[in-house]
Amino acid sequence: MAKFYINFRHGDHVASDDEGIDLSDVEAAKDLAMLSARELIAEAIRYGGGTILDAVIVADEGGKDLVTISTTDILRKYL
Repeated sequence: MAKFYINFRHGDHVASDDEGIDLSDVEAAKDLAMLSARELIAEAIRYGGGTILDAVIVADEGGKDLVTISTTDILRKYL
């Protein structure tokens, strides 16, 4: 198990995950990041509030960005 951090970028601001989560590998972290991003996007659309995020970023314990997934790529699966 490794600790991964799922961060959300809105324009120039990054909402950083300061707790992290233990997962088996980067693919599991990527799947969780996409699920979390879809939930945030759905809430923003449903309630008409907030800013739609630009991207979700998976980072390792050292703070290195491992995967960046744009909102376009997240939504593309459903269009």
